[in-house]
Amino acid sequence: MKMQRSFAERAEITICSAHRRINALQYAQHLQRLGTRAGIVDATSHSSRRIWLTELSVEGVGIRRLAELARHASIQTTQRYIDVNDGK
Repeated sequence: MKMQRSFAERAEITICSAHRRINALQYAQHLQRLGTRAGIVDATSHSSRRIWLTELSVEGVGIRRLAELARHASIQTTQRYIDVNDGK
């Protein structure tokens, strides 16, 4: 029988350049610090996903395909990720 790993074990990732293991929270905090240093206001670990989905949407990729790419179970979740304004 396969044992299910804990959330902490599933969230563990390896940063190859640093040769040390960090968890998902530490990774998110690191990305936020990098965004702050770069002058990006309110940068989060999901900022890149939001930008990626928005750009694909602008290029004409349909909402169902975007949801599939993002691995969202609901297209409503994907719609909340997409940043649409009148200029797009």
